[in-house]
Amino acid sequence: MKILQSWILFPLIIVIALLGYLVYDSKAPTHHHVHALTSINKDAFGVPSIKASNTHDAYYTLGYLHATDRLWQMQMFKRTSYGELSELFGEKTQRIDTLMRHFQFKNIAAASFKMQTPRVQAHLNAYAHGVNTRIDEVNKMLYPGLEFMLFPHQIPKWEPYDAIGILKLMSFDLTNKAFQEIQSLMMVKNLNTDQIHDLISHYEGIDPHDIALQFSSDEINKDHGASNVWAIDPTRSSNQISLGAADPHLRLSAPIIWYLVGIDIDHQSIVGATIPGIPAVLIGRNNHLGWGMTNLGADDQDLLYIDKKHPIPAEKVNNVEAIISIKGKKPVTLKFKYTPAGPIISPRSLGIDMFTPDTEFLLQWTALDPHDQSLESMYQVMYSNQIKDAQKKLNLIISPYQNLMIIDQNQLSLSTVGLLPKRKQNHDTQGVFPAAYADRNLWDGLIAFKENPVITNSPNNHFIANTNNQVTNKPYPNNITFIWSDYYRIERIHQLLKNPRLFDIHDMQNMQLDITSVKADHIYKQLISSLSEEYKTTYKEIVQSLIQWHGQMDKTRFEPLFYHLWLRHLEQKLYQPWLHTQWQSVSKISPTLTERILNHQVQSPLWSQHLSDYINLAFIDTVRDLQLKYANILQAQWGDEHQIIQKNIVIDAIPILRNFSQLKSPIDGDGDTLYRTTFMNQKKHPFYSDRSSGLRMLFDMNQPEVKVMISTGQSGDLFSNHYADCFSLWLNGEYISLPLKQAQNNIIETITLSPNPAQ
Repeated sequence: MKILQSWILFPLIIVIALLGYLVYDSKAPTHHHVHALTSINKDAFGVPSIKASNTHDAYYTLGYLHATDRLWQMQMFKRTSYGELSELFGEKTQRIDTLMRHFQFKNIAAASFKMQTPRVQAHLNAYAHGVNTRIDEVNKMLYPGLEFMLFPHQIPKWEPYDAIGILKLMSFDLTNKAFQEIQSLMMVKNLNTDQIHDLISHYEGIDPHDIALQFSSDEINKDHGASNVWAIDPTRSSNQISLGAADPHLRLSAPIIWYLVGIDIDHQSIVGATIPGIPAVLIGRNNHLGWGMTNLGADDQDLLYIDKKHPIPAEKVNNVEAIISIKGKKPVTLKFKYTPAGPIISPRSLGIDMFTPDTEFLLQWTALDPHDQSLESMYQVMYSNQIKDAQKKLNLIISPYQNLMIIDQNQLSLSTVGLLPKRKQNHDTQGVFPAAYADRNLWDGLIAFKENPVITNSPNNHFIANTNNQVTNKPYPNNITFIWSDYYRIERIHQLLKNPRLFDIHDMQNMQLDITSVKADHIYKQLISSLSEEYKTTYKEIVQSLIQWHGQMDKTRFEPLFYHLWLRHLEQKLYQPWLHTQWQSVSKISPTLTERILNHQVQSPLWSQHLSDYINLAFIDTVRDLQLKYANILQAQWGDEHQIIQKNIVIDAIPILRNFSQLKSPIDGDGDTLYRTTFMNQKKHPFYSDRSSGLRMLFDMNQPEVKVMISTGQSGDLFSNHYADCFSLWLNGEYISLPLKQAQNNIIETITLSPNPAQ
């Protein structure tokens, strides 16, 4: 029946969409709320360059452009942040809304707006005005966009503080520490002390077996964002000018989260990538500086469990009612509890089934602080001409935590930004596992910004780099986190840059597209050396091909597929007896554990007691898996099983439209290559990927431009020429130029915004 409805619905939508385009001229109206003539020049990929005489007009125009190309996406960001999805989608999003309402992001954003500098308030007001101009137009359209037709409603006004609300959503997306605490506790319940230290090095808190929590969950699988940045100084560059690269690895979608833009205001030009809803170039460059960032992975959240043995005083709890509107149902009134330290959250909201029903969690999280002034800090970077000036206001950032790279023609800098929680020395679990509600486990404010690591290029170190790797060796409580997410990508960068030759921008490009897995290069040799002579003889061709392979995750080769299946079978045998349903999560907590077990560099002998048998059993399991699917294993290809998927979440739910909206293709790489394509670990397609470098940017500080590519296109409209026009280029490793000053011969369309005479 659903398929039949789709076949009826699809032609109807197409007809209405075409009529909408015919009836409504989608070009900008004659008059706008700008103070002076403002121009928008678009290139062949729909990338706009704004030419404005003042900041008000620039940010008004940016708001109008974001809303023109990505209004549905902006609304989804906003509704997700504020817990208002169910108003459109019904009961299926009620649990998401309930979780997000605990954070009170709308109230925090509104309060935070009042604390912003006049510059930030002015930019946000102008931006909101531009967004609302477009919303007024869309609300009157016959064809407001496919998603708005599928879920018709009067689009609400955009508030100036909504940009801050979306920044809070970014903080949520870029951390998983509360969920990681739960996951870590689930993982160690059956481990001995040595095994726990193998999994989480340097942990010195209480024995996690003494934590009085009994629960289960199959839903704790929240990742945080990853990314790469690096730069070389003039002594390593063929043109004697600094070169750099940045590529964030957030969850992919159609459209992608990134929107490219150029802004030319008075004497300062800025180009780069924005997030629709946030009026700032988060990764980009101006006339003098280039900047990019990676996720730090800081431990910015703590869960404290509250139960009969560990109660919270009633006078510290503020009870608040909130109404969640649900499409097709009566509104639901929920009661939320808040304390000075953070909200109290039910286990079910976190995806946990508790065996002790009286247990709740208090969440401590730095992102709930309304005093954050990340936007003022970002504008300081965007408008500065020198690195030292760009760094002056980095202390204003509280969350999210990032490693911020800033480079000019001669100097390099990598700063850790964001304020870290100040945990007490006697904190029960040091933030690694949930702890009981007690004063010793409550934070003592935030650690001063001056304690954050800063890296600059020195005479003995002519490059900087970060791949979410460890940035400090300080002991607890100044260690930032016990769990760092990368060890192998940073090693690959060091391998490539230790070459004494000079590098050019094409070398930077090749590094972003590098598909050699250091982890695979380390591990597969150990696996082969442990194979029985019988298997080496029986499967001689396979083994010889693997011996000659060096970890290149080439989508056209069989070796990456064989290696990953072999490793997956081995890790299941190694870890499932101890970790049960969490065995696939080992690499998220301890990326190097498997390699250390293979090299006998672990404290517990239990990991390796059947190691040789497991390696051989995993090998033959891999052979049998591939024989079931391929007549000749050597003809199998990594890209058969490793594919990139970018979904339009709403349209993807409609089967016949899914074929048009979803972007899918075989792809190189894996989760440990610089060309990062992390696995989704789904049962049917474990190696499919929906996290990768959806934005790639290169900086040659000798050229007034950036080289850049996004993984979809600029538009969120399925029927636009710019919905997916970058996808094939992105797959092929190509880049486009985004100049500080757009050349006349690159302009495909010019739109002029004129002041409204009534102003």
